[in-house]
Amino acid sequence: MRYLSLYEKFITEQTIVPDKADPEMTVSKKNTANQYTDWLNEFNQQKNQIAAIFADKSLDDKKRKERLKPFLQDENPKEMVFKNDLLKIWSDVCNLNRKITDLDTNIEKKKVEMDTEQKNAPAQDADGAKRVQQNVDLIKQMISNFELDRQGLEQEILKKEKEKDLKIKQYQTEFKKLKQEINLNK
Repeated sequence: MRYLSLYEKFITEQTIVPDKADPEMTVSKKNTANQYTDWLNEFNQQKNQIAAIFADKSLDDKKRKERLKPFLQDENPKEMVFKNDLLKIWSDVCNLNRKITDLDTNIEKKKVEMDTEQKNAPAQDADGAKRVQQNVDLIKQMISNFELDRQGLEQEILKKEKEKDLKIKQYQTEFKKLKQEINLNK
């Protein structure tokens, strides 16, 4: 029971209820402060759902967009505009992670292909061995390109993670600032 009262206290501290007697500016500040809290809570609650959508390999882009509709501002989106900026950033991170997974799969396939080529090399004549070596070199180049693409995606993920952290910090700072302004107005 003690924990329930602590949780209730936490919730009430995070929610600022406008009074009927409040001036319009104060009501606006309270609503904005509540919006920041809602966005942070929504992000924490829904980020795993979005990650699961992007991790599901059975979904193509069209089905993925369909499953993301509850998180978007528009029911029939031409562009994917999320209700919450944090969820947009998170979906970008999840999409980049999905691309990395796809690249890892391609790298593994190419390594298997290269191993197969190398195993066949001793059974070839001189021209066949040369052709096998060219194929192996080509496969190595493809693997190298995939790995470079992967590194680029990892850098993008780091940037997006940093952007997400800054946005969270901004929302928390704005919430505290608005809460102080509201308390000063009383």
